[in-house]
Amino acid sequence: MTARRRLHVSGALVAGWLRLAAAPDRGAQRIYLTELDAAIGDGDHGINLHRGFGTLETRLAAGDGERDAPGPLLVLAGRAITGTVGGASGAL
Repeated sequence: MTARRRLHVSGALVAGWLRLAAAPDRGAQRIYLTELDAAIGDGDHGINLHRGFGTLETRLAAGDGERDAPGPLLVLAGRAITGTVGGASGAL
């Protein structure tokens, strides 16, 4: 029987991942997602996600949750995005 190794996911790793997801190059994806949404919906998905991740990026830059465990950081991300983004985009 082999020993199982536990993977430790730190708050710093999650914060880095969230920063990457909120990176400034998301602007190009904003246009793409908005065009896709316009074909089947109201055309605001990319705009809303861009705004939501901008809020998250601001909260992380301010040091909110910087020393937290992964769970609270993910809650911070969820609240930052759903608090900024309306409609189905926020929930997604």
